Amino acid sequence: MPARIGIVGSGFVASVHAEALKRVPAAELVAVASPTEEHVRAFARRHAIRHAYTDYRQLLAREDIDLITVACPNYLHRDVTVEAAGAGKHVVCEKPLAMNLGECDEMIEACRAAGVKLMYAEQLASRPSTCGPSNWPTRVPWAASTTCASWNATTAPTLTGSGT
Repeated sequence: MPARIGIVGSGFVASVHAEALKRVPAAELVAVASPTEEHVRAFARRHAIRHAYTDYRQLLAREDIDLITVACPNYLHRDVTVEAAGAGKHVVCEKPLAMNLGECDEMIEACRAAGVKLMYAEQLASRPSTCGPSNWPTRVPWAASTTCASWNATTAPTLTGSGT
């Protein structure tokens, strides 16, 4: 069964997550949430996501979502993550994790207490040179075999000029 995923946010970073997740056979994009109706509907159409909400709490209330990606403005990362943990959802949070160390501690504790994983989205974590069990030991099971496979040539250092 694929991991069923919701995306909180509908801007550039949310699009990056959606495009990457569409390439992962063990992932299914179920829903997206963003406060502007027109924008979230367009995002859902563009990425073939069936359900769109203007309130992320509606997304969190869905029983068919296992994990969310937090790709909304930084100042919302803590609130969305804590509420997601309370709803029993695993969380992949885009960088920065939070606005300060205290918020990070709250997020970690909320996820620990709820028994869900909190993962930090660092774009270099899935580069081919850092992929593999010895370099990235804590992953959700479905990501273990798909992270490197989803590497996209448009982010390869030799093509973007970003070096190593």
